[in-house]
Amino acid sequence: MKEMNQKTIYAGIFILNFLAFSRGVGREENPLLMIRILEKQNLRELEVQSRANQGPWNRIKLTRGFLSVNGKAQNRASWGSPGSTFKIRSSNLTRIYPGQITFSVDSGDKGPELLILNLVPASDYVACVMAFESAYDRSQPEYLKALRVVVRAFALSHRRRHPGYDLCDLSHCQVYQGLPPHFDFWRETAEAGGNFTFPAGTDLKALFFHRCCGGMLESSDQIWGGSLSPSRTGPDEWKGETLCRADSFFRD
Repeated sequence: MKEMNQKTIYAGIFILNFLAFSRGVGREENPLLMIRILEKQNLRELEVQSRANQGPWNRIKLTRGFLSVNGKAQNRASWGSPGSTFKIRSSNLTRIYPGQITFSVDSGDKGPELLILNLVPASDYVACVMAFESAYDRSQPEYLKALRVVVRAFALSHRRRHPGYDLCDLSHCQVYQGLPPHFDFWRETAEAGGNFTFPAGTDLKALFFHRCCGGMLESSDQIWGGSLSPSRTGPDEWKGETLCRADSFFRD
């Protein structure tokens, strides 16, 4: 009897722990995402500041396959936290990102390269992606709310899409370039679209979208080849810019 009571107690504890874990997973409303950033920039030297516009600058350098921070060799370096910001500057770019940044060395196809990872709350990531993928157009808030739903669903359903991290910052996943101008607007808009739920059985991995290109898509024959599409509706040029050409699908 005593042994049976112990088994009953252990089983009860297991069930309670399982239920608590399950509920916790279901309430994961703002998980952290690991994003690889600036991969295509192939940076060998840059500076990072954490907290952005406040903290000291740290010099990062990749020399002969080794990482150095402020002149000292290190295997890995990290700054910030999920709730903070950091700033990156190099000879050709300056950006501010939310979250934490980590540097290490990765073996790339062309030799050692900097592996720069950004640990960011999903809410901040989604707001940043919304801004770029909508061409920073704030004039259609209802469209942006819908975009927020798809951006978030894609991100959370494609975690660990890459070995060692969740998503890249390229159009292969979703374009992510750090904090956009008027970030408070983008964050508030993202929060306003946060009550939507998909119908049961929706395959979130099957949700895709095309970035804003002025409202007109290139015809299928220009992208995939073949005969002229009867659905072609407009010219290739709009305000002097080429719209939605094949390289916009494969630009990265």
